Amino acid sequence: MLTRTLPLFALTLCLMLAGGCVKVKQVVTVMPDGSGKLEFTFGVSQALAAQAGEDPLEEFTLENMMDEGGLPEGVVAITEPTRWEDGGYDYVSFTMYFEDINAVSAPEGDTGEMFANYEFVSEDGGCTLIVRDGMMQQMMADYQKPTADEIAMMGAMLEGMEMVEHYVLPGEAEAVDGVTMVDNTADITITKDNIINGDGPIADLQGAGPLELVVAENSLDQATLDAFAAEMAQAIEDWEALQEEMEMGE
Repeated sequence: MLTRTLPLFALTLCLMLAGGCVKVKQVVTVMPDGSGKLEFTFGVSQALAAQAGEDPLEEFTLENMMDEGGLPEGVVAITEPTRWEDGGYDYVSFTMYFEDINAVSAPEGDTGEMFANYEFVSEDGGCTLIVRDGMMQQMMADYQKPTADEIAMMGAMLEGMEMVEHYVLPGEAEAVDGVTMVDNTADITITKDNIINGDGPIADLQGAGPLELVVAENSLDQATLDAFAAEMAQAIEDWEALQEEMEMGE
């Protein structure tokens, strides 16, 4: 499957070439104990996909994910990908749950770069999440400011492009250049203009090294913690049922 064999930035470029401008969003939610979930959403312009005469998102199926070696390391459940349309885009989304973000990585032997290297530490009522080789960091490593000729050639495909890396944390994090902090969330968003001009988060984060999100005080109440624990328990139960369905269909 594409997401398991290509770095996310390379995947984005492939989707652009296959179907036009894209929207890519990754949301990482982390609880105070290090459990949480990874949500991936990919969107492709319907108009440009129609011109290409193919569906760039057709590879996103649970069967394809399992054919590529099963669940990533540290992931305890995955949801079946869902498809929908909105505002002239086709979207696909799926979620992976983990009990310890420190254990999350690509499956053994996988050469893809879909997953970052996460380091989560709880200390003194707060926590620190360090992200190495995250989605934006992969993009920064390969980024080169486009020339005028490249902009003219790719202008239509870049229109509407948006890449979002979003972290939902156990508490409010300290400020980081290039990252928008609102309450318990940390957001990095790159648009067409950032790609063309090399500004915004690209300028702030390129060469900055690991992303370090420091939460001085965890602020989630017990109701929120209980709700997520119930959500993950249900996801594990649903995943076990999905595995049984796939085995019966073989």
